Amino acid sequence: MFTESHGVCQKQGKPKVLILNSKVTEVATHIDEWEQLSEYFDFVLYELTTTAALQEYLPTSGISALWISAEFFNVVNGLNDILDYLPPSMKLLLIPWVGYEFSDPKMLREKYDITVCNIGPNSAANAAELAVHLSVSCFRLTSFWEHCFRFMAPSIRGAREFVGGTECEVVPPIAVSEGPLGDNEVELKGCSTSYMFPKRKQDQKRLNLSKECVIANKQMDSLFGKRVLILGFGSIGQAIGKRLSLGFEMEIFYHKRSGPVKDGTLPYSPTYLASLDHETCSEIDLIILALPGGPGTENMVNEEFLSKFKDGVRIVNVGRGSCIDEDAFFKGLDSGKIASAGLDVYKGENSNQIDKRFFQRWDVTLLPHIGTMFGSYYVTATRITLKNLESFFIKGEGGIYPLN
Repeated sequence: MFTESHGVCQKQGKPKVLILNSKVTEVATHIDEWEQLSEYFDFVLYELTTTAALQEYLPTSGISALWISAEFFNVVNGLNDILDYLPPSMKLLLIPWVGYEFSDPKMLREKYDITVCNIGPNSAANAAELAVHLSVSCFRLTSFWEHCFRFMAPSIRGAREFVGGTECEVVPPIAVSEGPLGDNEVELKGCSTSYMFPKRKQDQKRLNLSKECVIANKQMDSLFGKRVLILGFGSIGQAIGKRLSLGFEMEIFYHKRSGPVKDGTLPYSPTYLASLDHETCSEIDLIILALPGGPGTENMVNEEFLSKFKDGVRIVNVGRGSCIDEDAFFKGLDSGKIASAGLDVYKGENSNQIDKRFFQRWDVTLLPHIGTMFGSYYVTATRITLKNLESFFIKGEGGIYPLN
């Protein structure tokens, strides 16, 4: 990976890299790069137990870098709980994913002289393919169809009896898990007994599918050739646009606070909207959120925002759950302003306080934040994080993907 001439850290002692783990590790310790860099770094796999234990350990740990993990947030409320316990030797915070809203890179540089690195654009394709899945589900209502076919009407003819229906009814649960809750589970009070589900078509009137292809009065459609607005047009938003444009011939619009991307840099031709007050918003069929979290995007999708779009717009969120005002979201679903949605992120997900109303909706496809939940992603994330380490400590370049 590098020559002996780069091995300054060996002469000065190995920098200690603290890797935070609990019951799950996200680090690919079996790859060649790990073994090679173990010659130059002291990797410490620290098992998280309590915030207090970590706070006690850190001041005398002598660490040079902290490798964060998703498990960290299951034990510690946030980064602020440990900042004042970090030793002076700590110079690098490693984030093995893209999002960094839980940290303040500018403050970490100014107050603690800490560099923050993430993995750059290397997970964009993974988030994009999940956004495509959620988009298809929004238009074709595939989550409803699978649930219906598996549990409500396990025959082709029986399932199709729901087409043309205009109402919902309260139904009992299909299955309730038994036994004690797992460490990271939360009791969904109020929705473990019943939920709303579409009724079968009630009348005997002849059904014209060309005009009445609906489930509980919600239209099924194809996303082919539709108009999509992507909010958050960084590497992930651009990757989503590429797949929807080239694969589904959708017309791509985007809004980006930093302005339009340079012409000719993408293999498709999206249209930049300088403002969300643009008249085009009223013609958008699908809104995809690929936004970061933080004060600038919190509750961005609210009643005022939704009023700019036509009734029956569909929403996909693969960015951050904090971007959606959930009261406005559910009101929109009930009124028909929002036809359907597909979500992989939620407010309160880190504290297991996801709004129970999500689990009572048949018209929302729900995924448990799995945008990068597969083995080869963790291998890639480990490789990029190791390159950040090598760049910072061995080559003196400041990291491959520094954020400050």
